[in-house]
Amino acid sequence: MDILKIGGYASAICAILLLAKNIYEGVVVINNLNSTVISLNQEVVDLKINVEKTQKEISEFKKSFSELKIKLNELNKAFKQMKLEDEKQSNSIRSILRQLIINYTNDILDRQYIYNEEIYCLRQLYEGYALLGGNCTIEERVKEVIKLPAKAGLFNPNKQMIDKAIEEIKKIIQNNKGE
Repeated sequence: MDILKIGGYASAICAILLLAKNIYEGVVVINNLNSTVISLNQEVVDLKINVEKTQKEISEFKKSFSELKIKLNELNKAFKQMKLEDEKQSNSIRSILRQLIINYTNDILDRQYIYNEEIYCLRQLYEGYALLGGNCTIEERVKEVIKLPAKAGLFNPNKQMIDKAIEEIKKIIQNNKGE
């Protein structure tokens, strides 16, 4: 065999070895790419699961938020109803106090003097009336009566009138609770 043939065979063998080496490296790269694709595929699956969990949590949050909104609306309605009932009671009690003060001051004006203890009682009645939003007309009437000559002595307010006013206030409160 001549040297040229041997050199040709050697070069062919080297080319085949180089080709085998390149094929092997290509297979390694393909295996690495395949592993990367499998890993990325698993990450995509995990991401999809996380997205589904997040969507479910958002859905539950929306549901909870809607329920909270409904309860808040119910509380708001209940508060408005309580406020309305409170205003009704206040108006009724203020009317009763106004009439009580008018009747009481009429009795005092008729006799043209006031007992010292009546001044205190009248002021207490007026304070309650004013707290409920009473007007200054009654205030002027109370001031007028307090200017009358004061006497020490037995204090005997019109008990029937006061008892009647208390009973009316109790009835109003009972009626408003029943509604």
